[in-house]
Amino acid sequence: MTRRSGITLIELLVVITTSMLIVGLAAGMVHVLLRAHRTTEDHLVRSVTVRRLCEAVRKEVWAANAANCAEVENASRLELKFDANRRVEFRASDQAVIRTDYQAGRALLREKYLLPGKSRARFEVVTGTNGSTVRLVIENRPDPLAETAWKKMHVEAAVGRDLRFVPRVE
Repeated sequence: MTRRSGITLIELLVVITTSMLIVGLAAGMVHVLLRAHRTTEDHLVRSVTVRRLCEAVRKEVWAANAANCAEVENASRLELKFDANRRVEFRASDQAVIRTDYQAGRALLREKYLLPGKSRARFEVVTGTNGSTVRLVIENRPDPLAETAWKKMHVEAAVGRDLRFVPRVE
């Protein structure tokens, strides 16, 4: 009986099959990691956008002379007036808020803020004894399968003044 050195066809097929299984699992893991990275990056970008939106609303409301709020075509609209020539309009709808700066009736600048996930925004103007306060409400829609309530975030600013440094009397 002679001994042959080398490998059999069965051994070769087992090695190839095992290698293909490992490569397939690695490719699946790379796909899952790329999807997780994309989702995380999208969430981060939209979170930063919401922060920028909140800062823009506060800044514009503090500088404004008057504020009006209305519902137009399924969108909440906030109009801030500064003087006879300048006004700023915020239009909030599902998943986006658009800020338009008007000078002498012409649109000079338009910015779009995308809200995270399945969110919607609306504006409220509350007039009290100390003046008007503008509230931006961002509501996150819950998962349709979950029984959780809507999550809300409120951002408030007083028209014509910064309330951060005014003492509160309660």
